[in-house]
Amino acid sequence: MRISLVIVLILLGAVTFFNALNLDETIGGAATNLGGCGNPECANYTINKTPKNTTNIKYSHFMENVLDIYFPPINSSSPLPAVIFIHGGGFISGDKDFINTAFKKEKNGFLKQNIIVISINYRLLNTASLNEILEEDIVAAVQYIKYNSERYNIDKDNIGIWGSSAGGGSALFLGTHDDFQDLNSDDGIKRESTSVKVIGHINSQATYDLSKWGEILEVDNSQEFDAILKQLANKNNEGIIDMLSFLDKDDPPIYIENLRENTNLNYVPLTKNIVNHHPKHGIYLYNQLIEIGINSKLVTKKNEDNADIVGFFVTHLK
Repeated sequence: MRISLVIVLILLGAVTFFNALNLDETIGGAATNLGGCGNPECANYTINKTPKNTTNIKYSHFMENVLDIYFPPINSSSPLPAVIFIHGGGFISGDKDFINTAFKKEKNGFLKQNIIVISINYRLLNTASLNEILEEDIVAAVQYIKYNSERYNIDKDNIGIWGSSAGGGSALFLGTHDDFQDLNSDDGIKRESTSVKVIGHINSQATYDLSKWGEILEVDNSQEFDAILKQLANKNNEGIIDMLSFLDKDDPPIYIENLRENTNLNYVPLTKNIVNHHPKHGIYLYNQLIEIGINSKLVTKKNEDNADIVGFFVTHLK
């Protein structure tokens, strides 16, 4: 009997031990869980603790709030820098897998420099407002990554953010906005800083304040232009979002790239695509940055041989 009792106690101890090892495997529950997203809806999602490429990691409680993470082919005992990619699509389409298609070259470039690459999905305008996308989803993704930096071997003080089109505007918004950190929150994730070390702005807009676009794009009075702006205005229904108003000399370095033709919009047929992605957006932004004294680089059709977002980021992340 005594021997049997000892065996039972040993088995119970082993079960308790292994259960303890698995306590933090699930995202969710209390915000103190390693990797917790701080929302009960996340409870059914799990993450790998080992640093290997992982897809569809839940970073917040909306269905669309998932991210993919790609690791360099090295085993590093020290935390590595990371870049967060935000896909484009005018906030009405697009997917995080753009990092494996249109931006595969940049992704591989970062990985070769031993920089972790993260690509995120976010809600679109069919389910959220522009303000909610920027102030909730994009913010939540950055804070989640920083909160789980130890798990993913990320140097959370060495993170860059970039994107194309809507993603570039989102990166500019996050990177220049005042910190969303809430030190009074009971949620450990929300207590994380949203500051980044460097920003990438590709084929994107200088501001979502459409009243400034006539000046930025140097368009004279045009009914065609006004009609396009009216269509775009429906995306921003909760107040003006003006990234230009966020700029100050303490902002991180910004890489701007747009290799499209710098046409005079007063002499060509206008489309939403041309208006949204005209290089004058980037040129105007660059001039504002130079005037304020923010470290920046502009690449247009005139100097396209200098296009190198990876090199610019490496300079500021290492």
